[in-house]
Amino acid sequence: MHTMESRRASVAVRVPDQHAELDAHSAGNCDCTLLRGAVNDPRGIETLTGRERQVLTLLGHGMPNRLIARRLGIVERTAKAHVASIVEKLGVSSRLEAALMAHLHHPLICTGDIVPRDTSPRANTRTTTHGC
Repeated sequence: MHTMESRRASVAVRVPDQHAELDAHSAGNCDCTLLRGAVNDPRGIETLTGRERQVLTLLGHGMPNRLIARRLGIVERTAKAHVASIVEKLGVSSRLEAALMAHLHHPLICTGDIVPRDTSPRANTRTTTHGC
């Protein structure tokens, strides 16, 4: 007969320490594929114009082209062109990867008051003045 304690011991499952894995990623001490490729290579950031940095910051916030255009006072087609240029200059394959770069390399992209505050009546009042 098995006691309740022996049953618990026999079904114990080893769960990997997810915090240790995240720490290894953030410290750059992990050799998995997450840290390889264009997303982790900040060299393309220095080629971005000031406006492209603004657009990239807003991309990092998950904004679609329509809202980026509204926020920066440009037409949506121009915002779309900026996104295409950013994707090309950074050597990534999608706007999602560009947004990921905005998070990974934020200190290289954001210089403070880079993105104008949304002053429209529908604006979220918790939006910061620098867009970061």
